[in-house]
Amino acid sequence: MRYEDLRDWIAQARTLGEVRDVRGASWQEDIGRVTEMLHHTDDSPAVLFDDIPGYPAGYRILVNANATRRRLALTLGLPIDIERRPLMDEFLRLTESDRRVPPRFVKDGPVFENVLRGEDIDVLKFPAPQWHPLDGGRYLGTGVCDVLKDPDSDWINVGTYRVQVQDRGHVSVYISPGKHGRQFRDEYFKRKQP
Repeated sequence: MRYEDLRDWIAQARTLGEVRDVRGASWQEDIGRVTEMLHHTDDSPAVLFDDIPGYPAGYRILVNANATRRRLALTLGLPIDIERRPLMDEFLRLTESDRRVPPRFVKDGPVFENVLRGEDIDVLKFPAPQWHPLDGGRYLGTGVCDVLKDPDSDWINVGTYRVQVQDRGHVSVYISPGKHGRQFRDEYFKRKQP
């Protein structure tokens, strides 16, 4: 199965019976707790949270998307009935290969649906959860890829780092020491570059 975007992926996963909808869960406690329980439950569904208190309907959070063999196979474009070992082999092959995809510039499309600039920027418009009770705040991008470029070469790093909401116009990114993204960031800091 192929999909065009996240909306299409959700629709296809839903037809497979792999998505559950939860309405009314709070970003303060409920979403993080439910997500933690899902991570400790075999064959748990992907969950799409909507109607989050304090946010308009449609400001949704998807969790547990790739936590089962079937959904990971869907994500990778593989047969959903693939067995565990061939899935692992294919995942390793895909992640080890250098499959650079050149950017494609477009004038319109879904990527332009939610654009905020200048004073309109407000990351608090998004229901970023506090994932764990002892977290220092709310986090965006917990299951995403952050892309950083080496300031001295064409080397691109893709990693998953913690992005904490500070206020309406600021987030901070934590990158553990020793990670390539941290090395790139430190070099930009030395140069006083963004």
